[in-house]
Amino acid sequence: MRVTLVKWNEPYQKLATCDSSGIIFVWIKHESRWSIELINDRNTPVTHFSWSHDGRMALICYQVIFKTPLPISSVPLTYIATEKFDIFIREKEAFISYEF
Repeated sequence: MRVTLVKWNEPYQKLATCDSSGIIFVWIKHESRWSIELINDRNTPVTHFSWSHDGRMALICYQVIFKTPLPISSVPLTYIATEKFDIFIREKEAFISYEF
């Protein structure tokens, strides 16, 4: 495994790292030591990670490999709302917006 993305969250002083297998670690400093606050493993490579301007949300883009055809309209961006996060699908990438 190798680290592929590193993103700093200034408002909350958190660090997000992504590795080549798709595991995302969110790190936070606690009592002068860095600890893992969250582990997100979707077993899919992450193509992009970005914090929102206020640091409360993250946009995670995964590489999507469709094994079966999906009925997606000709609209460039498809939106799927779920209970915990929002998913946007465009061509071969899925964009997941998640609030921490």
